[in-house]
Amino acid sequence: MRMFCSLLVAVALTGACSKSSHTPSPDARDTTSPDAPGTDITPQAFVEQLVTAECEHAFSCMAQYPTTTGTTFADDWGSSQADCVSTDDDYVARDQIAAAITAGNITWDPASAVACLGALGFPASCAEFFTSYDYPGTCYDALSGNIADGGNCTTDWECSGDTSVCTAGKCAPAMAVRAHRR
Repeated sequence: MRMFCSLLVAVALTGACSKSSHTPSPDARDTTSPDAPGTDITPQAFVEQLVTAECEHAFSCMAQYPTTTGTTFADDWGSSQADCVSTDDDYVARDQIAAAITAGNITWDPASAVACLGALGFPASCAEFFTSYDYPGTCYDALSGNIADGGNCTTDWECSGDTSVCTAGKCAPAMAVRAHRR
């Protein structure tokens, strides 16, 4: 996920199981359907589970990491699964993401978050994972940015463009096609 996980391998891979304490925002929970299964997942828990699953898969494919990226597996994914998760940009920013939801800068859909986590569908081929894997659409539906290009932001998730990123505090189109980004 490092900035929601990276430029395509040709540009740069990144990724990101240590758990640090965080206090979920009560405003970040779905209160419209309290009895619906899984709707009590917080944005922080969603990001943590998403990043953890991706890091676990990356480490299961470590021996097949492409040698043509100009970087090492450890450069892009960390030296351990715990390092992969704890240094991921989205994992580090999960409380900021929850605050952005509360502020209305991101629309949170816990049902989509649960659907995303249940359907990550990593490819059987490690080469395909490292070069072209992208999250299912439900992952992007779970956290949907509401800030147009040019607007102020603190995380990529706030940006509304399908390929927009938060750069220097402003949403802007990415310079290259990104994997794992809306």
